[in-house]
Amino acid sequence: MHDSLGKAVLAGLASGPLAGVLGAYNGGHFLSAFLLTFLGNLFVGSFAAITLPSLLLPFSGLVVGAFRALLWGVAFSPPLSDLTAPRVLAGLLVLGVLLLEGEAYVLAMLAAYLQGRALLAPRFVGTISHWEGYRRGIGIALQIYALVILMLIAAALYESLVGILLLPRIV
Repeated sequence: MHDSLGKAVLAGLASGPLAGVLGAYNGGHFLSAFLLTFLGNLFVGSFAAITLPSLLLPFSGLVVGAFRALLWGVAFSPPLSDLTAPRVLAGLLVLGVLLLEGEAYVLAMLAAYLQGRALLAPRFVGTISHWEGYRRGIGIALQIYALVILMLIAAALYESLVGILLLPRIV
C-alpha cells in the first residue's frame, strides 16, 4: 500500500496541475516553490478539502481531513526495508513539514467543526436562527483561518527550504 500510494503521489506531481510545483522544487526556484506550496495548501488542502464540504454538509470536511491524515500516515511513513541513515534523516526533515501542515489542517478542521456547530446549535453563538448561526459560524471560521494562513506560511517556508536546499543533498 505504501509503495502504490507513493507512486500515485509522484505521478500526480509529475503531470497535471501540480507539475509546476514539482518543477519549481526541481529547478531550485525558492519563491515559486513557496508560493505554489502555500497557495495549494490553502486553497486545495484547507479550503476545498475541509472548509467547502463543511459549508455544504456540516462536519463533512472533518471526515475528509481525517481520511487525508490517514493517507499521509501511509504515504510518508518510511518503508521498513529501507531504513538507511540518509532515509531516516530525510524522514525526520519531512516530519517537520507534516507537523506544520498537519497543524494547519487541524485548525481548518476546528473551524469547520465550529461552523457546523453554530449552524446546528445556533444558541452556541448567541442566536436562535439557524441561518444567523450559519453566518456567525462562517465568521468564527474566518477568524481561525488567520491562524491557518500563518501555519501554512510557516509550513511552505520550511517545506521549500527542506525540499530545495536539504533533501537533494541527503537522498
